Amino acid sequence: MEYPFQKLDKFLEEEGLELTKSITLPKKSLGEVIIVGGKITFICEDFAKNSTGNYVVEVDDGLGLIQIYLISQVYEAFKDKIKIGNLIGIKGRVAERNNNIYVAGTSIELVEEYLEEGVF
Repeated sequence: MEYPFQKLDKFLEEEGLELTKSITLPKKSLGEVIIVGGKITFICEDFAKNSTGNYVVEVDDGLGLIQIYLISQVYEAFKDKIKIGNLIGIKGRVAERNNNIYVAGTSIELVEEYLEEGVF
């Protein structure tokens, strides 16, 4: 049996792209565009000053947890896909805040939709 992320990993590899895993995320360069994925385990609005409408989403990729930061415009564009339990693929840039590595998300797709359509 092949799991959705094995399918996504294989599909991206065929397209010349790489699925970045939680264990390899810290080795990536700040600002580098990557694709990560996982099951959504946590969603919370960022209550920091000047962050109205921004969200933090945590995904479990089976190897660890990845924090995704979504500015309000990105969250609004993809909010129908951001639900606890959904398997998603996220395109974004590697970022850091207070010595914590995270992904600044720019687009989100449900894994099964992405495998069918092949477009991020």
